[in-house]
Amino acid sequence: MTVQKIIPIKIGKNTKHEYAGQIYDSKEETYFQWFCDDLEKSGDIKLTQYQPEQMEIIPAPEYFWAKKNIKSETEKPGNLLQSLDYTPDFVITWNKKGVEKYVYTLNGEDISVHSRTRKPFVAIRNKNYPNDDLISYIDVKGTFGRHGDAVKFPVLQKVIFFTKGIYVEKIIPKKLFKKTFYPERYLFTDGLGRERKL
Repeated sequence: MTVQKIIPIKIGKNTKHEYAGQIYDSKEETYFQWFCDDLEKSGDIKLTQYQPEQMEIIPAPEYFWAKKNIKSETEKPGNLLQSLDYTPDFVITWNKKGVEKYVYTLNGEDISVHSRTRKPFVAIRNKNYPNDDLISYIDVKGTFGRHGDAVKFPVLQKVIFFTKGIYVEKIIPKKLFKKTFYPERYLFTDGLGRERKL
């Protein structure tokens, strides 16, 4: 099987990853895209969007600062605190077929079942999307957290849910694959395209 490679790209101090013309922030995001690609092919997912929209969760409070200079005394608008913004890694629009196999909804279904048996995704109905579709908001993480993600993400997740009514789900691709299936492209290594040891 001929496979496209993941190409590391240095952007400033960060290393990003290009695959099929799209630049991803991490390899894990690329892996999750492969998972979604397979679900689109099978008709379970209607649409997958990568970092589609930045949401303003809490606006910045505006204050006026008295600014003195030699010639005049003026007031200058400024922010005591920055706004809290968030961009989901992926937004998935599900087909009915996919919902039945992979999704719990926040519109009446009980999701408080044991983690070994519950479906892997949670979705909400978002009126901003056509046809009242079921939507999943995804934040992709690596197997090992970094930069304090283990502390920051749960707090951000709660703030987004209580201010916007949107549940952002943390997904670790390798754990997801073990519970569901391995994407076809993931069966081969990132660069050389050799068979991957799972």
